[in-house]
Amino acid sequence: MRTTVIGGMLAALLITASQPAHALQISQEEFADTFKDGELELVLMGAALKRFQVLKAVAVGFYLEEGVEEDEILTPIPKRVEIAYLQNISRTELMAETTEGLRDNLSADAFDGIQEDLKTFAGWMRDMEPGDRYAMTYRPGQGTEVRLNGVLQGTIASDDFALGFFSIYVGAKPADPRAKGKLLGRLEFNK
Repeated sequence: MRTTVIGGMLAALLITASQPAHALQISQEEFADTFKDGELELVLMGAALKRFQVLKAVAVGFYLEEGVEEDEILTPIPKRVEIAYLQNISRTELMAETTEGLRDNLSADAFDGIQEDLKTFAGWMRDMEPGDRYAMTYRPGQGTEVRLNGVLQGTIASDDFALGFFSIYVGAKPADPRAKGKLLGRLEFNK
């Protein structure tokens, strides 16, 4: 009996040790506590389920550098959003929601100015299936890097595109206001 209990405890310890440290799990999708790429190090601020129409269709994680103030979130600072798909979503539906979110969060002139970027972005989109994951990482002076399942699709240089895209999740007019609060959940603002 004692051997079984000790063996079970050892097995539990080994399983726990093999899991990523401080990962946050949302509906079977894990988001690492930090994102590191070269000199860039971002911290997971929060994660949430985001609705698409009436379904909880994606799990989203939002990353910023430590020490960012509330009024800096949408300025040209490094940031990242990871989007894990939980449901099938067609490319057409995905681009319609993205376009609407960009239009809602940008001035008419800024939206008109990113039309070529939006066409480029649309070329990287595809029909999404459960388990697919997009990651968008903004680096000041370089633009927004777009990866699908870890594979680089390209980079969009426009700051207006980055502002509009990240605003879909954490801006003044987010596509899902409840998700926005959870994405910013680890920011501690004293305002």
